[in-house]
Amino acid sequence: MITHYATDTTYLHKFTPKWTSNLMLDPTGTTPFVSYDKETKFLIVKGNASDPNMQEFFDPIFSAVKRDAVDSNNLKVYFYFKAMNTSTVKVLFDLFKYLRVRVAEGTKVQVVWGADAYDLEMMETGRELSELYNLNFRYLAA
Repeated sequence: MITHYATDTTYLHKFTPKWTSNLMLDPTGTTPFVSYDKETKFLIVKGNASDPNMQEFFDPIFSAVKRDAVDSNNLKVYFYFKAMNTSTVKVLFDLFKYLRVRVAEGTKVQVVWGADAYDLEMMETGRELSELYNLNFRYLAA
């Protein structure tokens, strides 16, 4: 079952950190589409991530992913950013640190980094994150 929540990020503070079902957020001009399947531990983040409060936007989402991954042997994350700001990069740093720990503990972590084929800077950002956190990314260019 997929539960649909409001697209306005001001409503995110109302989410409890203990989702009992899947999560789906529609994109806005400054926040990405997010889909998280709790059963399969599959997170998709796609679109613009340029809102000044991306930490507030991503914290409950990434907290749920981290909590659910504790007892899991598999975790899949897919990122496709059209634009992102430094606030987004900071929360990604925190997530990738966590993913690096999970890999060290034996969890199979699959990271897919996508970007427009002509957006070489976004693809390079993915490569740098992969190297920085010693994670194997798959790259997709659309």
